[in-house]
Amino acid sequence: MTKIANTLNINFISLKYRDNETVNPEDVKNMLNNNSDITHVAMVHSETTSGSLNPINEIGKLIKAHNKNV
Repeated sequence: MTKIANTLNINFISLKYRDNETVNPEDVKNMLNNNSDITHVAMVHSETTSGSLNPINEIGKLIKAHNKNV
């Protein structure tokens, strides 16, 4: 996703985790609270290399609570 955004000159902020780590919803919440200019959120639900599943429902609630687009 970051490569695509860079190629298309889209401004973005990225949270990075290792392939076997799940996204911490608190990190997403802090990112949204500290960056009011964020308009959209994208993430990987299933990291196929490791089989990790990110907590998409919990993060979706945060996205909705902050009135962001997915």
